[in-house]
Amino acid sequence: MKRLLLVDFLGTCYTHFHAKEKTLLETYIGIMREMIYSFKVDRVILLREGGSNYRNELYPEYKSARKAKREKYTDAEKAEYEKFQAEVEEVAKMLVKLGCVEAKHFGAEADDLAGYYCTVLSPEEYQILLLVDIVTGK
Repeated sequence: MKRLLLVDFLGTCYTHFHAKEKTLLETYIGIMREMIYSFKVDRVILLREGGSNYRNELYPEYKSARKAKREKYTDAEKAEYEKFQAEVEEVAKMLVKLGCVEAKHFGAEADDLAGYYCTVLSPEEYQILLLVDIVTGK
């Protein structure tokens, strides 16, 4: 049986952002390596956000508080957020180079993709592990 690790990629990255960690790349790669080794993972799939069209249609205020909060950022906070977004992409590129696979579908969020994989993959062939949060050093 193959062991598959599904990672809510952006969600786990935000844990580091909100913890005000300065070394996203090193910390995240280290944690992922430890998880792969500890849980004997055969394949890692980074679940990437592709938007949430249907959620916004159902509930127009969906995640609107986040956007409103970012609009109130100071210039320094805006710069920090932009740096974080660039680091997220750098981490994703590095993980792909290390053998992880990215999955993204327009109109679906990471949890939608996780649900899809859990539905279509045979439990006789795959043991699925889901990573939705990473405990940081802080």
